[in-house]
Amino acid sequence: MTTISLKLRILLLLSASSLFVLVVLAMSILWIFERSVKRSLDAHLAAYTDILVNELAMENGELKWKQTSNLLSNIPRHWQVASRGHVLFKSAGFDGEFPLMPEVPGEIHRVNCRVSDGTKLLGVQNSFVFAQGLTAAITFGLEEEIANRYVEQEKRALRRPLFELLALVFLLFCGSALLASFLAVRPLLKLQAAICAVRTGKASRIEGVFPEELGVVAEEINRVLEALSHALNRLRTFAADLSHALRTPLTVIKNEASNALIREKAEIMEQLIERNLARASAAGAGRVIGVRTAVKPVAERILKGFSKIYPVETELIIDGDVCFYGDEADLFELLGNITENACKFASSSVRVFADESAIIVEDDGPGVPPGKFNLVLERGVRLDSAVSGNGIGLAVSGDIAALYSGSIELGMSSLSGLKVTIRLPLGR
Repeated sequence: MTTISLKLRILLLLSASSLFVLVVLAMSILWIFERSVKRSLDAHLAAYTDILVNELAMENGELKWKQTSNLLSNIPRHWQVASRGHVLFKSAGFDGEFPLMPEVPGEIHRVNCRVSDGTKLLGVQNSFVFAQGLTAAITFGLEEEIANRYVEQEKRALRRPLFELLALVFLLFCGSALLASFLAVRPLLKLQAAICAVRTGKASRIEGVFPEELGVVAEEINRVLEALSHALNRLRTFAADLSHALRTPLTVIKNEASNALIREKAEIMEQLIERNLARASAAGAGRVIGVRTAVKPVAERILKGFSKIYPVETELIIDGDVCFYGDEADLFELLGNITENACKFASSSVRVFADESAIIVEDDGPGVPPGKFNLVLERGVRLDSAVSGNGIGLAVSGDIAALYSGSIELGMSSLSGLKVTIRLPLGR
């Protein structure tokens, strides 16, 4: 079962994280900018309080409005002057009243109020000290809607270039995330290539320099390979010892038996033991990672041997340097059984072909009826009793092929006889 790739996971995670950070950053920048614009607006309104204070003077211990300038009368704003908790002066047409804040010189306070028509005003209060320690709180304001419109206009002016810049930064982050995902997965791909080299027989153990975490994994795999190799060596030794222990009693039985049937059965038992113990000693190699066998030399030896026994012409066609990812003994027995059957039943010729997909053995004999293809693969079945044999060759070959998750398929040959297709893990 496969799921989303690790590289894509890293890419998506980094991209999503970058997008989240950029969204938070954009919101933070807009919030900070809005506060800055509002502070700028407050400073703008406070500047008018500095103009207003120049219109105030002390006379007989009281504040008087000089009104020597027409500047303030031309500005569509609202203002008031208060001292000691009482409003002393207001702008013309201002029928509201700003709330009074503590009169602390140098401190600017933001205040709000409403006029009679419900319009909400936004203003700032600034306090000043006059002679004899008298303080005056001057408040200058404007309609809140105008102030909000100004703030929003400034935000809009920032929003587009900010979003364009963040989009560019996001694309750069995505490129960095793509590079990071590639670099993060690269050691895994290197480990995969090392494992593939072991599986295909190009190496006996995982070699290379890996990051600390993957280095631990590589060492564990190497330990497993070593343990498996030791176990299989013990299995082969046991099979050889068992073969030797059984061969001697059977030889005695065969030589001492006076009954021909007993001798024949003893010979069959000896053949079966030899075949199956040979398979037991070699079949384990079929599961060993790193075993690699060239097909052509094995096929040449088999054809050369049978051409001396059977009067048939043999043809070997190998597509390049085809290799079998398994033990040579298994391939020799599997291909030998099938080739021997082909030589037995062939009229004059046998052909062996091999490429990366399959090994094919064909003959020009009588063939097998299509309805009996599955039957001849069963153990002990012989369609032609006139030909010597015990009927287990194809069955044994099928068992060996199954060890490698392969199969054997029968069909009609282009030579008019039987075609046997052997599916095995093959490559170059």
